Amino acid sequence: MGHKGFQINKLLSIIMLCTLMENSFKPIATAGLSSPSITMFKDMESECNSYCIGIVKPILQQTKQTQFTELQDQIRNLNEIIKDTEKKLSEAEIKLGVCEDATRNRETLANEQLNRKTMQLTELQHKVKEQDAGFKKMEAECSGLRSSLGICEENIKNREVQYAQLLDLNISCNNSSKIKDELLATSKALVERHKSAASSDIIKVELKEQKINEMEASIKEKDTVIMTHNLKIENQTSTIMKQTEEIAELKAQLSDYESPSCYGKSTDVHVIRVPGSEPFPVFCDSVLTDSGWTVIQRRRDGSITFNRNWTDYTIGFGDLRSEFFIGLQKLHLITQSQHHELYIFLQGFDEENRYAYYDHFLIGNETDDFKIVSLGLYKGTAGDALSSQKDMKFSTPDRDNDRSTGNCAKEFRSGWWYRKCYYCNLNGEYFNGKTTNQYGINWFSWHKNSLQFVQMMIRPKPH
Repeated sequence: MGHKGFQINKLLSIIMLCTLMENSFKPIATAGLSSPSITMFKDMESECNSYCIGIVKPILQQTKQTQFTELQDQIRNLNEIIKDTEKKLSEAEIKLGVCEDATRNRETLANEQLNRKTMQLTELQHKVKEQDAGFKKMEAECSGLRSSLGICEENIKNREVQYAQLLDLNISCNNSSKIKDELLATSKALVERHKSAASSDIIKVELKEQKINEMEASIKEKDTVIMTHNLKIENQTSTIMKQTEEIAELKAQLSDYESPSCYGKSTDVHVIRVPGSEPFPVFCDSVLTDSGWTVIQRRRDGSITFNRNWTDYTIGFGDLRSEFFIGLQKLHLITQSQHHELYIFLQGFDEENRYAYYDHFLIGNETDDFKIVSLGLYKGTAGDALSSQKDMKFSTPDRDNDRSTGNCAKEFRSGWWYRKCYYCNLNGEYFNGKTTNQYGINWFSWHKNSLQFVQMMIRPKPH
């Protein structure tokens, strides 16, 4: 590098010297010097040029060689970059293929879930129609029973009239028997008195006796008819009593179907009806704390996934006797129908139990994205972790309504009333064992461990 610099400096000195000489000799030439002098100067200029070329050419060749070497290095680097880029591109294509496969699988799974949900919705609609038909049939049967009851009452009145008539007829028959006895006595007296009477009188007496026998036979037939009617009246009375009991039972069932809550119901699945909806089944619980609670959510074994879309959370999903979510639309209709209280039962994997109670629970409609309109006052042993979610709209992985820059429902794999993101989440992923996991079923005002059992319940608040 030092030799190269020396040559460059030497070249520059020569060029400057040649330039100076050329500029110096131009005025002399123009002043009238002889041709030999000019020729000498030109020879010197030629020698200078030759000398410069001799020095510059190796430098240029060396520079070109250096540049060529550098270009080769750059080409090698570019080839390595291209190979690395092609490798990354290949890996990206593989990842893209995997993502496309995963996307297709997710689309297939989503379509299957959609088909299952559509089938379940169709089955539910069919069941609702069957229940409606059953209710209409029961109402028709009740109407028929009422008509039958009226007919039976009318028949009883008619039977009572007939029975009175038969009694009168029986009295008349008894009177006829007395008349017969009197006639017999008279006939005997006549026979004794008129033994020698004419044959026509004897015939008359025989005719009278024949009439008396016919009257006795008629009386016996009427007695048989009266007994038969009495038996029919007893049977009809028994039938009417049974029908009256059935009507009372049907009225009780109708009253049960019209009930808007679980008050007075056992711990089991029952049907309720609230304003704005058809009757639908719910699970009533009168054991966990006290009576009259309608269960709206339960987690206990992870048998049902809660990582679901907006439609599933709106209509509800799961098994009422196992894990389920009642549905946001039903929850809105129930809580808006009257003042409700909320009770949340929590259990950890160490079998320790806690609870949280709120005295005024109200959920908005779908236009408001089913936000928590009210919770009321808190009391309990688990700590108040839900009040921070008040006024928040419900979010699902496909419907982001939270105040976070991301999608909390998508990140934490469940629908919930997220803010940024949560202080409690009872719809999180179920972990079968004691663990601390942000994706689990959590109530952070108690502890950070995912819970073993959760049950959310509501009921009308007593006035």
